[in-house]
Amino acid sequence: MKATPMILTTDTKGLSVKVSQRGSQDDLHLEGHGIDAGTGRAIHGTSVKRKLQTPENLKYVAAAVAHLVEQKYLSLTRTPLPKAHIRPDGFFTEALKTCTPEGIVLLHKTYCWSGKTFHSALTYCEKSLFPRLDHYGVEICEEDVHTIQEELIQKAEQSKRGNRNRADAERSVAAQLYRADYIYQRLREVRPDLDLPKLDLTLTGPAPEFKQSSARHYPIRSASSLLICCFVCSLHPQEGWPWPRL
Repeated sequence: MKATPMILTTDTKGLSVKVSQRGSQDDLHLEGHGIDAGTGRAIHGTSVKRKLQTPENLKYVAAAVAHLVEQKYLSLTRTPLPKAHIRPDGFFTEALKTCTPEGIVLLHKTYCWSGKTFHSALTYCEKSLFPRLDHYGVEICEEDVHTIQEELIQKAEQSKRGNRNRADAERSVAAQLYRADYIYQRLREVRPDLDLPKLDLTLTGPAPEFKQSSARHYPIRSASSLLICCFVCSLHPQEGWPWPRL
C-alpha cells in the first residue's frame, strides 16, 4: 500500500515541504521537495532524497529532509549581495596566503593528522573552499555557508573519480569540511589581526568518512620506542645518556 505523502511546514514564509516514501521494504527512502504553501505548486530545484533505514526513523528523517529542502529553497531565492560587499581580491584566500611557513606549521597543531593529511586539507581549503568563501566576503552568513556546502556536495556527487550517490558525497565532504574548519579556526587564532569572521564550516548530517591515518598511533609508537631505548641503555650503562652508540 502506497504511503500518504506528508506536508511539513517550515520557518520560511510561504514554503511547505512535501515528503513521500519511496522504494521497497529493503530499499526505503524519503523524497521531498518544496511547495508553495498557498497554491500547493511544486518548487523546482528543491528536491532532496534520504535513505530510510527503518520505519521507526520516519519522523526524524522526514524532518531532516524538510530542513534540507528549506536550505535549498533559501539558496535559490536569496537576494544577491550588493557588489560593493563582495571581495573580488579573495579575502579568505589572501588571509591564508599571508601565513609564513612558520605560520603554516602553527596551523598544524594536532597530532592526529599526518603531514600528508594536513597538506591535503590545506589544499582543499586553497582550491575548493576558500575561493567560494571569497565570493561572499566579510558579509558571509550561515545561509551562505550552507549554499557553499551544497555546491561542494553536488560537485563531489558528480565527480568523475567514481559513481557516488548523495549519501557518499555528503560523507566525503563532511570529512573534508571537518578538517577545513579546524584549519580555519586555527587561522583565526594564529592571525587575530586579520579579523576573520566567526564561522562554523562543518557539515551536519552523515558521519564524516575518514581514512585511517598512520599518525593516529603516534603516542603508542613513541611509548614503545622509549621503553626499548631505556632497556638498551640499561644493558650499556657505560655509554651514558641519551643513547648508546649501536
